[in-house]
Amino acid sequence: MKNKDLIIQLIKQDLKHQKLISGLAQVGLEDNSFYELEILTIVQKLMDIKSDELSDTFTDVYYSFMREGCIVEIAEFEEKLPVIATQCYEMLKSLGKIGERVAVG
Repeated sequence: MKNKDLIIQLIKQDLKHQKLISGLAQVGLEDNSFYELEILTIVQKLMDIKSDELSDTFTDVYYSFMREGCIVEIAEFEEKLPVIATQCYEMLKSLGKIGERVAVG
């Protein structure tokens, strides 16, 4: 499995997890972040994101896709899951390239 495929697979799994946690919260079952998987940290390491400034933007973008996944209707979720995960990966990859240019410049 290539790094890209692995990262997209991790993002898909996090989207599923976030959808579950969101659904549980809607029925009053709060986890207080106890069951947070911290997949974002793994994705950052796999994509070699080190800059603190870029890290904040990276986190914001990542969680915007997690929120997007949470509002997708369950009947459409499996169909849209690969699309959202791939878009998230591509956006994060673009941020990484921007970070590389800034660091070099």
